[in-house]
Amino acid sequence: MELNEALHRIVVGHWRLLLVLTLLPVLVIAALQVRAKPGYDATARLQASNQTPSTTTEADAVLNRAQGFATSQSVVERALQQAGITSRTPTQIEHATTLTRVGTSTVLNLTVNDPDPHTAVAVDSALATQLVTYLNGGPQTTSDASLVSQLTGQEQALLGQRSQVAAQLALARTTADSARLSAQLAAIDQQLGAVQAELNGINNNSASVISQPSSAQPAKSSLVTDVTLGALLGLVTGLLVASVLESVRPRVADAAAFGREIGAPLLGEIAVDGEGEEVRVQIPAETRVGARRAVAHHRVDTLVLTGPDPAGRLPFVADALERELGSVVSTADKPRQPSPNGDGSGVRAAAHTPRAGGAALLGASQLLEAADFTDHPEPAPARPVRVRALSELDDAPDRTEWDEGRREGLLVVVPDLASHREVRRVRHLADATGWPLVGVLGMDRDRGDRRDHQRGRR
Repeated sequence: MELNEALHRIVVGHWRLLLVLTLLPVLVIAALQVRAKPGYDATARLQASNQTPSTTTEADAVLNRAQGFATSQSVVERALQQAGITSRTPTQIEHATTLTRVGTSTVLNLTVNDPDPHTAVAVDSALATQLVTYLNGGPQTTSDASLVSQLTGQEQALLGQRSQVAAQLALARTTADSARLSAQLAAIDQQLGAVQAELNGINNNSASVISQPSSAQPAKSSLVTDVTLGALLGLVTGLLVASVLESVRPRVADAAAFGREIGAPLLGEIAVDGEGEEVRVQIPAETRVGARRAVAHHRVDTLVLTGPDPAGRLPFVADALERELGSVVSTADKPRQPSPNGDGSGVRAAAHTPRAGGAALLGASQLLEAADFTDHPEPAPARPVRVRALSELDDAPDRTEWDEGRREGLLVVVPDLASHREVRRVRHLADATGWPLVGVLGMDRDRGDRRDHQRGRR
């Protein structure tokens, strides 16, 4: 199966399903957007650190740290208390808060979305202040003071030890003592550097608020983005569902693919429209020529039409084909042109050139007779071709004893996207009857016939 045939089966064969699954999320998202209250955005700008990040990774780390503080339960609760807002829960504010970075710097935009513009401004201002406080180490508590006191004591003790070791190193007399004291001094310096770095981290207030929000602006609508994503999601879901349906109930893409499945050539396409007794069948000239040559090649006298026909239109197709085909001369019935040499090849025998002393010459009357015999063969008799639908083959009113001896061939008429069960049915029919497969005709149905075909499949 080719790729275009697979796409034809999935996309064209299930276009209603794809359309429904694509439009359904679009309609749901649009309805939710219409019913949702318009929101307002209040934005505060702050600096998370006074150190410029050298890489994007460092800038992302600063943003992630600030995002963690801004959406934490304790920070949001303190911001609501500071703003005096009691009509919002911390969970609502967490979901309505976004933090974005300006380029690769440590400057951040803190935005709060709320249906009330005054609430958005108050919460955003308080949240920016609380965020800066926590970025700078949080509010000073008793535990923080005790930690600073403990680290300061460790720093003083390490400084005293360093002074003693340095004095001993200056008085060392042997190389071994110098090496031992140098190692102790290096270890003390390393511990001292770690304690001082921790103290600097606690006391370093590098975050600050650059600007507070003065007013809230209407939030930008995300309708276009949401609808586009919903349509893509629905389309992908529809393609998956259509693929599963084609795996469970396979179909044949078109008449050409049907012909490959049963080993018969595609003779062309016919158009069928109308209902009841007003069925109209259009047979193009190319299809008519292909059908006549196929009938002559297989030397059949009766074409038996079969295929999916829930609307009962094959008898009308049979009548139209019989009128178009008329009488056909089989290629096997054409007499071979005889020739004077008697081999039936139609090639004139060369005149015999006598030897010296001989006078054997071909007479003029004999040459004329040979020319008339070769150039004017008797025409082959034309045989009328009957075309019958399979359903009316045995109970046709004009069936005679002479019809019983006629050679029958199978002509399959199929629309696009026929069920793969039809392939097996036609194969079994050909094996059971011994009829040769003359070819396949594609049938273009109108909308009414397509509805009947869908009912027949169900």
